Amino acid sequence: MYICIKLFGWIGGFFGYLLLLQTIQKMLKRMLNLEMMNATDEMFWLDDERSYGNIICYLKFDKTDVVKYGETIMKRARIFPRLKSRIVKFLGYHMFQEMDDDEYHEATKSQVEYVDDVKDLD
Repeated sequence: MYICIKLFGWIGGFFGYLLLLQTIQKMLKRMLNLEMMNATDEMFWLDDERSYGNIICYLKFDKTDVVKYGETIMKRARIFPRLKSRIVKFLGYHMFQEMDDDEYHEATKSQVEYVDDVKDLD
């Protein structure tokens, strides 16, 4: 950004930098299937004790079929590219890389756990 501003002035440099950044993002997506993280994604991805963006929660269900519920969530997540992406580091930056359906299915099988011996605390 500094170089663009020095070459083209404040306004021209700013818009030149935005144009250059958009071009680089499109090239990364088309050639390497990488999508750059925006500031909000990085805030949630990078763990920092000062961050107030980390959300800790739990879900409580009354009677439900957990296996069917989990399969439904994983099937619907395949529709959204960000939800079926892995995080890779490229040139010092964290980026999203979309997985194909078979790879996504194998990854979710290793991440989803079913625990049967949970007791109600009430």
